[in-house]
Amino acid sequence: MRQVVVAMLTLSRLGVVRPLRQACFVASPCGGRRVGVRRWSAEASSVEASGPPPPPPIGKLRPTGRLTQLPASMPAEDLMNRAKRRASQVAHDKNVNQLTPRARKRAAQQADAIGQAISVPLRALIRAYDVEEMRRRLHPFEFETARLTSRFRTRQGHYSLEQLVAELSSLRRGVLEATKQAAADGKAAASIDEATQVVERCVADVAGRLKARASVFDELKLAGRALRRLPTVNLATPTVVLVGAPNVGKSTLVRELSTGEPTIGNYPFTTRGVSLGHVLPDDDEQVSQVLAAAENDDDAFAAPQGET
Repeated sequence: MRQVVVAMLTLSRLGVVRPLRQACFVASPCGGRRVGVRRWSAEASSVEASGPPPPPPIGKLRPTGRLTQLPASMPAEDLMNRAKRRASQVAHDKNVNQLTPRARKRAAQQADAIGQAISVPLRALIRAYDVEEMRRRLHPFEFETARLTSRFRTRQGHYSLEQLVAELSSLRRGVLEATKQAAADGKAAASIDEATQVVERCVADVAGRLKARASVFDELKLAGRALRRLPTVNLATPTVVLVGAPNVGKSTLVRELSTGEPTIGNYPFTTRGVSLGHVLPDDDEQVSQVLAAAENDDDAFAAPQGET
């Protein structure tokens, strides 16, 4: 028989902290058997008697739900078509009377427009998926789920977040260098035809760079989809997290105590992802969240098993 100590700490965004309780649950090695509550520990009674610790300042709490706001990656071909449209929208400067200087100026502006049309979306993607930026921006729970999800995908042969950001950063630098050089060549063009050829070479160069990294955009699209689908914990709702050794009945507790429906089986590591459920309230109680995660850190958060 194994014992799993479950600590339940429920915080209220209104400044009210519910008592800290500790319950000792007794479970057999079979994760599929029914688990019962043995007793409330003496430490829980002392905590309730002395009162809970003060809540952290609300202003310092990072909100949850930001993973759902991660930007989606468009295909490389769509990004190039967007750059071409921006370049075609650059008009001739009618204030320049001579045709050749006018063509030079337009060629330089078109090259700059191509660079901006591609570098700006890439910069937004780099900032959104950068691991250190995510650590600073996300709630710790969401950051860990994102990190573990990325690790699991990497073990399956996908790009890691670090690799995706590095590839996008390299692509962005290359595009900016190419378009800046094209803008300089356009300003130095000797004729209208030469200025037109400068723009055409710039478009072909940038299109080749994007095509060479088309798989990076596809991988980023899949990674973003996986991260946006992860369960989100509501900070205003009391939350219970079940932590314990493999095959002791954590998923069984989630099924028995909440609306969550994690997979249960008579073998270790049955749970392969996050399982979130809600406890229906009594007359004077709030709705509570119950969370169970995979026992193995390498396999954790492979895919959400459902959100209720």
